[in-house]
Order: sequence, then structure tokens, then C-alpha cells
Amino acid sequence: MPDPRLAAFVIGDYQGWREWSAAPVFRPQLPVIMVPVILNLGPGWRIGAPDVPWGAPQAFDSFTAGLHDGIATTWSGGDAACLQINLTPLALHHLARQDMQGLANRTCDLADLLGPDVLDLVARLRGTPDWPARFALVDGWLLPRLAPHAPENEVTWAIRRLRRSHGRAAIGDLAADLGWSRKRLIQRFRTEAGLPPKVIARILRFNRMLALLEDAKGRSLAELADIAGYCDQAHFNRDFRAFARTTPGEYLAARRPMAH
Repeated sequence: MPDPRLAAFVIGDYQGWREWSAAPVFRPQLPVIMVPVILNLGPGWRIGAPDVPWGAPQAFDSFTAGLHDGIATTWSGGDAACLQINLTPLALHHLARQDMQGLANRTCDLADLLGPDVLDLVARLRGTPDWPARFALVDGWLLPRLAPHAPENEVTWAIRRLRRSHGRAAIGDLAADLGWSRKRLIQRFRTEAGLPPKVIARILRFNRMLALLEDAKGRSLAELADIAGYCDQAHFNRDFRAFARTTPGEYLAARRPMAH
């Protein structure tokens, strides 16, 4: 787990992992409301952007990605190692010091976005022999960059409300509770999160449906769609195709990593 002073900026725990495969590993990356930061400790990656996920992928070493509203793809050479940090959108907004709308649906080289001292951090991580020491290095790098900032602002509060309701909180109610117009709410979301609140709500509802699909307990798709807050199964099917570019059945059949 990260240092407690970083709890408002880091979602969940730090993740360190390695994998070995005789062939390159391809993964579809579905939309989520968090910002993954990949500190690469092994060979590089190839990433397909959400707007052209099956097109010619770009090569990356350490990287991050803004919020996206479509599927992206990653390829590793089969021998991968990295340390992953999942940040809130506000945390990346603080680190990058730029409008998050410009990072939406984009994968960015981490050093280009955050500065060359990231390269020093990655070099130190690669020279550190164990995961606890690596996690301590990440704490030491993030603390002076994030801890001085307020842990929450209006947009973070609104995203937390949306997250708790799995995207079912009304956008008009969020604006009214903040004393803002809908126009101001949408603009602040674009600046500090990258996507408008309605899209973030749809992604959270979609993520809720993915969790239900993994533990369906014999319930039909129509029943699960109702639990997740969709008007009907057709509504759910449209969102699933928009975010995953596949059907629920095809997704369930191919949800595990595939070697090619």
C-alpha cells in the first residue's frame, strides 16, 4: 500500500509484476476511471490508441494514459516487468500540470509528460533488488509532488459520488449540490479529469456490469443490465459495443490474456 499521505491520490495498492511467455502477449484494455502509470522494468511495450486500437501500435518504455472512452490495446514481447501505480485523474493533473482534456484517449511517454527525473526513478527501480524497496522509492518520489496538494476538490468529490453510485448519480444533481451550472461542471470535468461527467458515469456503469458478468450467479443479461442501471438489455448492448467493440458473449470468451 502507498504511504497514507498518498491515499487520496493512489487508487488501491502499488503493483509489481513479471510475466514470461514464449510468444508476445496481447491485452485489450477496457475503459476505467483511473490513470495507470507504468514504470517499465523490462523490455518495452507497444500500445494501440483507443481511436485506432487495432492499428499500427506505438512503442513505449515507461508510460501513462489519460482517461479513455474506448478500448485500447497493449502488446508485450512475452517477457514483461513493471511497477504499476493507479492514480486518480486529479493526481495526474497535479503531476503533469496541464489540461487533462489534452491527455484523454492518449498514451504518453512518461518522461515526455512528467520530466526527465522519471528516467532517474526508473533507473533506480531497475537497480533495486526487491519489491518492498522499489515501492519505498515510489513513495519517496510521489510524496513531495502530490502530498502538498489538497487531497480532494469539487471534481474529485463529484467523481467519488459517481463511483459510489456506479454512475447512477444524476449529473444535474451533482451540479446543483456544488452550486454550479451544468456547463461549468462539464468544463471542469474536461479540464481536471479529461472526460465529461456523463461519459465518466457511463464508464462506471459499464464497469459495474463487467463485475456482474464475472459473477452472474445464473442471472440473465437482462437481469444484470437492470441491476447495473441500464434501461434495458438493448441499452446495455449499445454501451458494451461502444466501450468494448465486441459483444458480452465474445468478451467473456476472450477476457483472459491471449498469446499470439
